[in-house]
Amino acid sequence: VSASAAPDDSWSRAIAKRDLAAIERLATAGADVNRANGDGMTALMLAAAERDPSLLRLLLARGAKVNAANNRGGTPLMYSATGADLEAVQFLIERGANIDARAANGWTALTLAAARGFDEIAAVLLQRGADPNVADIYGWTPLMRAVQQNRPAVVRALMRSDRVNLDAQNENGRTALHHAALEGLTDIAGMLIARGANAALQDRSGNTSVALAIASGHKATAKVIGAVVKN
Repeated sequence: VSASAAPDDSWSRAIAKRDLAAIERLATAGADVNRANGDGMTALMLAAAERDPSLLRLLLARGAKVNAANNRGGTPLMYSATGADLEAVQFLIERGANIDARAANGWTALTLAAARGFDEIAAVLLQRGADPNVADIYGWTPLMRAVQQNRPAVVRALMRSDRVNLDAQNENGRTALHHAALEGLTDIAGMLIARGANAALQDRSGNTSVALAIASGHKATAKVIGAVVKN
């Protein structure tokens, strides 16, 4: 999700300046608050990217659509999650934002928070009902992305959810534990094992997580996973 393509109009200028009075004047004059540029970016999306909840409140009060999506499926909630704006995330959810909306690549607000290591955002999204198992177009779940990016705090937040599927497999048949093994993330591998991840699962090439750890030269990780397999 990117906010680089902003419409060059009065809305975008007012939002960039965080000029509430100018926004109010535009709305009063009848300017379309939901007007989108060629990339589908609306004023509310730009405001979400600015990390200023006061902009969001005013735009929503003036009829901005909370679930508008740009050409890549990005929503205001996704922009707030990407910016680690906890207040805005909570506010948008309260105002009816679709918490599990998916971008064109299948990412949700939770996926974005997970990949970027924003554990507080992830925790709030989960508390508000976000599905921790929504997979992207490659079959990757938020947990897999958190592991891939070595985000232990997010991994913990996700594992606190009783709904998370530790053994979900992506298009290559790999689980979160496979990726921890591949990257040599011993602590995360231990966390997954302690929570009950299945170390015996094989990817599409027939590799277990311990086999991947060994092949990648991660002896400590292989030892942690192997201890469970032996028992």
